Amino acid sequence: MLFAIDIGNTNIDLGLFDQNQLIVKKAIPRYELNKTFHEKSINSFLKNNTKRKTIHGALISSVVRDLGTKFVSYCDSKNIVAQQVDTHWDLGLAINYDPPEDVGIDRLLSATAAFDMAPSKHSVIIADAGTAITVDIVDSSGTFLGGSITPGLNLMNQALKSGTSLLTSVDLKETPLLPAQSTPEGIRSGVLYGAVSTIEGIGLRLAATVSTPSWFVITGGDGPMLFPHVKRYRKYVPNLVLYGLAKVWERQH
Repeated sequence: MLFAIDIGNTNIDLGLFDQNQLIVKKAIPRYELNKTFHEKSINSFLKNNTKRKTIHGALISSVVRDLGTKFVSYCDSKNIVAQQVDTHWDLGLAINYDPPEDVGIDRLLSATAAFDMAPSKHSVIIADAGTAITVDIVDSSGTFLGGSITPGLNLMNQALKSGTSLLTSVDLKETPLLPAQSTPEGIRSGVLYGAVSTIEGIGLRLAATVSTPSWFVITGGDGPMLFPHVKRYRKYVPNLVLYGLAKVWERQH
């Protein structure tokens, strides 16, 4: 089995793959509740899910400085050979980005997985709705062409509170109405439908830069909240980064 770890800015996703199938996954907070929280979380996850199974290695994606190295050490303590994936690995994509090492490894791994899932001769538009919202494009030849980065739902919500005197943050879980007829509802609708318009609008602009048909996919923690409202996006795929790590593992073995 492969132990796949996706370290994001808000959550850390743990997954176990058996023959390229994600058999179990768990999300834990990125911010530690105490100094041993992450290590104990890994120990518990592996103890509960690897009975009579052998882990052949671990691959780690991290967008948090130095945290990936700590997770390599956690795996080493469990006698699991772990490696942190970066832009120098064979991801199955060409990278047209300046400089290539500046693009987030999570964006590239999502692109790797999405390109593998897409119909042949299609470019791929990947929206990842997490702490930040990224919308990227891979052309039909498998070249990552870049995309855009904007604040995610919670960052937009927090920015309105911190950047103004009278506005407050609101609960984003409720689906807002338009036109909004209260200030909290206005914030809620502005954040949600603003993100929807960003994802749809930038996705269409990216698709217009290539001559082939485009396949649209959305992922990320806020994907379930946004997916019902984005018309062009055909599929919501949770944990796309984990699937990207599995594809990289497959290319190596």
